[in-house]
Amino acid sequence: MKKRYPFLFFILLFYSVSAQEKDNHQKIIESINNYYSLSSENIHLHLNKSSYLTNENIWFKGYIIDKKTNGLNNETTNVYVRLLDENKVEITNKLFLANNGTIIGNFKLDNNYNSGTYYLHTYTNFMNNFEEDESSIFPIEIINTKDKSTSNSDNTISEDFIKFSIEGGKLIFQCDNTIGVQIKNCSGEGLKINSIKVIDSKNNIINQFSTNSQGYGKFDILKTKNENYKIIVEQNGVKVEKKLPDVNSEGITMSVNNYSDTNNFLIKIKTNIYTFEKIKDESLTLVIQKNNQISLADFYLDETTKDLILEKKILFKGLNSIRIIDQNNNSLCERFIYNHPENPTKINLEKTILKDSIIIKGRLKDRIANFSVSVLPAETTSSFEKNAITSQFNFNTYLNNELENYSYYFKDFDRNKQYELDLALLNQSTNKYNWNNITTKKSTIKYPFEKGLTLEGSTIEKVKNNENYIVFLLLKDNGLNLQTELSQENKFEFDNLIAIDSSTLFISLLKNNSKYENIHFNTKILNNNKVLLKPSLNNVFKCSPRKYISLTSYNTDYPYVETVNQLNDVVLTETVKEKFLYTDNFENRTGTIGIKIDDSTEQQYQDVLSFISTHGFDVKIDPKSNRVIIASRIVNSINAKSSLKPTVYLDNAPLSNFDSLLNLSLKDVEEVYLNKRGYGQGMSAPSGTIRIYTKKKFGTTKEVKNSSIAVLIKNGFQQEKPFKNPQYVNYQNLSFRRYGTIDWIPNIYTDENGEFEFKFPILEQKSIAFNIQGIDNEGNFYYENITLEVK
Repeated sequence: MKKRYPFLFFILLFYSVSAQEKDNHQKIIESINNYYSLSSENIHLHLNKSSYLTNENIWFKGYIIDKKTNGLNNETTNVYVRLLDENKVEITNKLFLANNGTIIGNFKLDNNYNSGTYYLHTYTNFMNNFEEDESSIFPIEIINTKDKSTSNSDNTISEDFIKFSIEGGKLIFQCDNTIGVQIKNCSGEGLKINSIKVIDSKNNIINQFSTNSQGYGKFDILKTKNENYKIIVEQNGVKVEKKLPDVNSEGITMSVNNYSDTNNFLIKIKTNIYTFEKIKDESLTLVIQKNNQISLADFYLDETTKDLILEKKILFKGLNSIRIIDQNNNSLCERFIYNHPENPTKINLEKTILKDSIIIKGRLKDRIANFSVSVLPAETTSSFEKNAITSQFNFNTYLNNELENYSYYFKDFDRNKQYELDLALLNQSTNKYNWNNITTKKSTIKYPFEKGLTLEGSTIEKVKNNENYIVFLLLKDNGLNLQTELSQENKFEFDNLIAIDSSTLFISLLKNNSKYENIHFNTKILNNNKVLLKPSLNNVFKCSPRKYISLTSYNTDYPYVETVNQLNDVVLTETVKEKFLYTDNFENRTGTIGIKIDDSTEQQYQDVLSFISTHGFDVKIDPKSNRVIIASRIVNSINAKSSLKPTVYLDNAPLSNFDSLLNLSLKDVEEVYLNKRGYGQGMSAPSGTIRIYTKKKFGTTKEVKNSSIAVLIKNGFQQEKPFKNPQYVNYQNLSFRRYGTIDWIPNIYTDENGEFEFKFPILEQKSIAFNIQGIDNEGNFYYENITLEVK
């Protein structure tokens, strides 16, 4: 029999251990280092609130961190944010540009959205490299302003909303087992229930327990028998039974006490006599781990129970996984515990109240930080408890079941709150990071970090002597002007393009650095629509749809905005004729119609060709050559055919072909003049004329325009927009105080002294609530809910 060493703790150091034990340590260390070799990302979206009306925008700031360092991840530029309905079916997916580890964006709502629960889901392509789902999902509520909301506080319980978690993982025969229980309603809200009975197979009551306000509880079964156990929950006249998992004949379990002692924590390891006889001569390893950080310790079981008393200083900051590993590197049992930092981060703030606004000054000593702030009326129905950066990065990215109500645990954190937090961690049924995956799989990069968009292309016509040609790319929106070589296969590629959605870029071919060739291209945009290959694993409780009473007019329970004011009187005013820029030569000619391209026209048609096709001309694109064909629908003589092409001008330059109009966005067009019959346009235009005038921008030449193709960027990066609050009619009524928005400030930075300042309006409120979230240069996260009385 091997000599049994006394319990010995160490951190990646080997003392008096056998060669076999040392080899086992090395396997564990190598497995963890290999598995966590890649810099995994996590994303938190700080939303400006949690409940939205359909006349509003969803505003958010995203923080992208490197999970191992807790610092902002500067590698990623391409971040996807999806809006999902209550069944997690995608409504829309947008691409956002990350800058220094953050994104800023919004989703515009309208009355097409039904009232109910929706989700924002965010991810990157790089997340597809990992076994686990590293994406993030955030529930929100959208209320249609034409509906009237009614209460839906459904606390009815059912068997589906009762979940068990066995401490250690298995219910072991002839052991003292601790069982965690969570009971929630269909909305995911915890239910506090007293006198829950634990029943054996003979209907004997062997224990009773209660759940706390978060819906968590636990109980023990001493000397567990090989029989069926269940619990009976009674509430509001409803009786629900739930059967416990089956009992295992062999195995090891453990209990953890992390709240009774300030400096130490206790691990009680338990097994039955059958398992003890098999493993009593084997060295077991206690593994304490967070990401790639590892602490190891070897021990033997002297009897069926063993107590390990350890110092808390050996734990890593925040959430730790504790596992017991056998000599074959198998996990026998596992558990989460939380190590609270000695000096939790806190922001020092002071306020200055002016006549119509409030100035907030803050300071973080010797730190540089990045914050975002949402400002709402103090009586708002919105809550940030499910949207805290601290719970997201410190807990939820490690757990299968998210920690909710962060402030409940960490406001005035003490021993009682640590006990309740430990109770919540006990009720994690499984570890998100499967030990078998850690020991058998190595992370490899199959899906690289995306940095901008890629444009691939080729010439339609075959080009000889390719070395004499250069492909030019012009992006007018930002003045970007790039060039690349044309390959022998007549292909080219532009990488790392930062192109805004619906913007237009132009591609042309230059021969011998002197002449632009009139040639056609096939192009394709890449890296703009990547899919997360894993389904979201976040558990979401689902109720029946919320009940809303439909109204025929806007409901006074929701705040009016100026765009939807109901008018008591109709006042006729003079219509102001919009000024055209290019009408001098055409306004008196018969049959010419001038159209000013405004925002609504842009949104309706998107590109020039779809606009032309709905204004009297036929438009086709040859699928083989990608050539654009425009034909008149007017027959000017008995023998004429309607397929005659009109004369088309682009900024007064006649086009020999129409290929340069392909994917030309209406956002780049100022005005269009149409003459379907060509009257007054001369003999050169018997089948009509189309005159297109683009918005004046710098950085291009007439030769490039006429010798290039226009490529519309679809699913490009969303343009960052400044926050704009709806112009509410009344800021004092109850509807605004419940549903309105005061301000959203996504970019607040400390100076070199750690000081920062921001200002927001009062909007006639007596009290204001603001939520501040952010991260500093040391990887600390900040989350504060503050209510201010305005005097």
